[in-house]
Formats: sequence, structure tokens, C-alpha cells
Amino acid sequence: MQITLTLPDDIVKQLLNLPQPEEFMRDAICTAVSNLSSHPSPSSSKWAQVVQRIRENPIDLGEYTDQFRRDRQEFRENFVFQQDGVI
Repeated sequence: MQITLTLPDDIVKQLLNLPQPEEFMRDAICTAVSNLSSHPSPSSSKWAQVVQRIRENPIDLGEYTDQFRRDRQEFRENFVFQQDGVI
């Protein structure tokens, strides 16, 4: 199988300057794909749990109200778009 990637010119130039660019890309992609399995699934994240609580009972959070407020505040303080931060 062959896949075509679109990359910025500066990255392509750097790749082409490597001794074995195809092997480097193959290894980099294999490493990235294998790392996917080591990250927790989105459904187990703290934020997914908050969303689930809201979906289950959007009007009355009961004992979760204070925790929800803390979670929202923490989210606001720590949120970073993927393209702006470290993946």
C-alpha cells in the first residue's frame, strides 16, 4: 500500500537530507502508531467522565456539582489545542 502525505516544504527538505528518509519515516510512523495503544482511551479521561455525568443527568448534578465546578475551572486553566501544545 502506498500513502501520499502532504508536508511543509521545510520538513520535506530536512527529511530528504537524511541518509535514509524512507526508513526514517517508516520507523517514525511505526513508533507513533505503537504509542497510540499506550495512551488511555478518550472514554477513560477525566473530561469524558465529566461529559458522561452531564449526559446522564444534565439538570441535577447533586453531589457532583462542586466537583463539576472544579473540573470546569481546571479545564479552562489547562486547555490547549493540539496544534498549539505538545501532543
